[in-house]
Amino acid sequence: MGKVIVFIYDNMADFEISLLVQLLKSKCHKEIIVVSNYGGKVVSMSGMTYLPDYTLDDVSLDGVEGIIIPGGENRHLHDRLITIINHLNQSDKLLAAICFGPWMLAKAGVLKDRKYTSSIVKWQEEHSEFFGIQDPFPEGGYVEARVVRDKNIVTAKGAAFIDFAIEVCDYFGGFQDEGGRESFAKEYKG
Repeated sequence: MGKVIVFIYDNMADFEISLLVQLLKSKCHKEIIVVSNYGGKVVSMSGMTYLPDYTLDDVSLDGVEGIIIPGGENRHLHDRLITIINHLNQSDKLLAAICFGPWMLAKAGVLKDRKYTSSIVKWQEEHSEFFGIQDPFPEGGYVEARVVRDKNIVTAKGAAFIDFAIEVCDYFGGFQDEGGRESFAKEYKG
């Protein structure tokens, strides 16, 4: 059973990843490793409280097949998260980020020469003030789509959390064929 890291942080948009995490366990048979910056309770945008299994500094990457990064209001990008993202990318492991989460992939430098999407359509001055950095996104890679998969990287807009879950599950072979994927999508999206 492979492992998938789910990175959590205060004010994350937990609804964007809850279906995905359930599918990773049930359809893809992955072990979920919940990781946060510094340990202790994490309170999401919904007000729900989560407890991580590990901190970024003490998680082992042995057997890890990818990382899931939800959107939300994470202003501080821990150096260890950048290291983990780059390590997984160099090993062609899954990097999946939704809503505002792709800025972390951009900051880590893994979106160069890749197609991606995000709820951040255009980096504005308010983004620079909020995140404390200039535009990390490479030019020319943004695609106006609900979800984008480019090799080992899956990105999505926040409202596309079902599409995001389906795409990541498909990445791990969670559907027998295209018909199974379409049937699942129809069931969940109506």
